Amino acid sequence: MLIVQAADDMLAPAQDLADLLATVHNENVAAIVLPSGGHIGFGPYAPAWYYSLILDYFDASGGAAGR
Repeated sequence: MLIVQAADDMLAPAQDLADLLATVHNENVAAIVLPSGGHIGFGPYAPAWYYSLILDYFDASGGAAGR
């Protein structure tokens, strides 16, 4: 599972995600915390970049999930 989170999300604080992931001991769970984007702001405003970020993560030849 990949979680994409913005550090400036006022509805779901990034610290809550960090605290949760500190308790998860599953190498198939990962998070990317972006410096800005608000609450789902980067998806609608930069969809090509947003989807490429996710697709690159799951790329079997070079992405983090493919290791």
